[in-house]
Amino acid sequence: MDSNKDEAVKCLRIGKAAIEAGDKQCALRFLSVAKRSYPNPQVDTLISRSYEERGGKQQAADNRQRHGNRWWSWCGDM
Repeated sequence: MDSNKDEAVKCLRIGKAAIEAGDKQCALRFLSVAKRSYPNPQVDTLISRSYEERGGKQQAADNRQRHGNRWWSWCGDM
């Protein structure tokens, strides 16, 4: 379980950096991974805010359909 928490903390850090850089798509992807790895209220709050700023869940669903499982392609050169 600690390894999941470590992964979640790493993804949370990347997600926050992406938010600060203005890359909401990348932020949502990494925050979603953080939530699945180790649920945390802080992650839920950041995800909610990012969805509100991005235009809701439909946009995220459109991105998943467009990119499939190639989630890393959502984040540019990361």
